[in-house]
Amino acid sequence: MDPILSDAALQRLTGYAQAAAQQRVLNEYGIPYKVVRKHNIVLVAHVTAWVEGRDVPRHSAPNLSAVT
Repeated sequence: MDPILSDAALQRLTGYAQAAAQQRVLNEYGIPYKVVRKHNIVLVAHVTAWVEGRDVPRHSAPNLSAVT
């Protein structure tokens, strides 16, 4: 299974085909995404977490406790 949400699934999720409109919806839902060459890249894992009601961190922080 592809870890990146397909264009069709992204359009179904947001209700929009245009990237800018998709971004507005993704921001409203709190689902992180990256823009690559004017396309929104959304991980299936982030959408799954959102649907399940789990927190979806927008940025990951380094594990400083692992530094010796």
